[in-house]
Amino acid sequence: MRPTASAELRTKLAEALADRLSRLDAKDPIREFLLASDPLNCGAQVVLYTNSTTTKDVKTKLEQQFVAYSGLALARLLEIPEAAVSGAMGGGVVGAPAGKIDPDLAPRLSGLLWSPKFCGLVSRL
Repeated sequence: MRPTASAELRTKLAEALADRLSRLDAKDPIREFLLASDPLNCGAQVVLYTNSTTTKDVKTKLEQQFVAYSGLALARLLEIPEAAVSGAMGGGVVGAPAGKIDPDLAPRLSGLLWSPKFCGLVSRL
């Protein structure tokens, strides 16, 4: 059985790491866990993305994941099959297992990625 952590716990972990460390160690398993392509990591990844010590390479990786998460959220809101979106986005986003669709996933992702604050941050790049 694969260990799981809630989206809220992952975000709190990212906040604690961002406050405590000047730079995340590239070999830290927690860093790898939070940077993995998983919609549950989106909130944590927004925290890490906005941290001033996050490297450009990591930000580029996160931007690609944000695009994929946004596509996933839009597909769920429009009731488009996830497989169609995954193929169009080049795959790589881990979604909920078939038959266990999280009804809160699309609103949670869209609230994070389409908020005026985050859109303003990304548009300044």
